[in-house]
Amino acid sequence: MTYIFIGFLFVFFDITFFIVNLMPDFIGFALIFMGVIKFDNKVNNFIKVKPWLIYMVIYSLLTYLCLLLGVNVNNILFDILRHISIVIIIYCEWLIIMGINELEKINTIDLSFDKLIKVWKYKVILAIASAICSYLIFSSIFVFLLMVIVFAAFVNEVYFLVLMYRVQKIYNK
Repeated sequence: MTYIFIGFLFVFFDITFFIVNLMPDFIGFALIFMGVIKFDNKVNNFIKVKPWLIYMVIYSLLTYLCLLLGVNVNNILFDILRHISIVIIIYCEWLIIMGINELEKINTIDLSFDKLIKVWKYKVILAIASAICSYLIFSSIFVFLLMVIVFAAFVNEVYFLVLMYRVQKIYNK
């Protein structure tokens, strides 16, 4: 469970030094994948998430390399892939949260499934609102609204990470 938590840290936070991201997403997805493998035989949703995590490792590695090599990623193809990857990330999170629900039932312990699923629902709402506002940015009210949504999404992600930290602490006892 620790790999999954640390993987989410890499995925959600970007620490950039000049143009180099010191916490690249592909490492985060690889860590999540390694964490999921440990539960292979116990948790069906962790089995389902594995191919999606492999896709995200490959996609985020290619994007990372393109940025390092100076390849222009501001085009329609990368925009489409970016939107697809956001949907896949949300789906992966859902599968992992459902896997945590399975672990709760198997081990009869409280791993905060109810809180995690609520945070996930907020993430979906904020992602949709952010996507809509980013296309309506021609008006200053939408710029302000987008800033509020980005802040709310950040707070939501931090709370998700706090919950995942608790999950891994409780599970690893």
